[in-house]
Amino acid sequence: MTQPPTDAEGPLYEPLPSPRSIRLLAILPGVDDPIRCELSVVDLETAPPYEALSYVWGTPDPTLDILCNGKAIPVGPNLYSALRHLRGGYGTRIIWIDAICINQADSDERSKQVLFMNAIYRKAQHVTVWLGEHEGSALTAMNILRKAA
Repeated sequence: MTQPPTDAEGPLYEPLPSPRSIRLLAILPGVDDPIRCELSVVDLETAPPYEALSYVWGTPDPTLDILCNGKAIPVGPNLYSALRHLRGGYGTRIIWIDAICINQADSDERSKQVLFMNAIYRKAQHVTVWLGEHEGSALTAMNILRKAA
């Protein structure tokens, strides 16, 4: 199992302080520069407005790095593509993404947060679904959804 990123300032993930705590990701604005974001811990009941991302994890390799709280963290190519499309050039976007907001190296936290995901998605202002780039099966799925609507 991979270890969460660390550096001289400490680990990216601190233990969540309560059972109702979640992490939110602030995607900082940018266009062609590296994807930068900040991870913070909030209580679900008092969380600021946020979105949630539901996406196809896809193949894990090759990973691409994003900068989170100043640390390089690897993400899969489909998540990297979603982040690239979701970030704006001028404003910060607050979002919950399971692969980043849950410490995937901590099986106890992962188990508890997965059980809590229904509440996390319900509290989100809206949920963005990312199937992938406009090609192959993602394009086929979008065409089916358009016909069904």
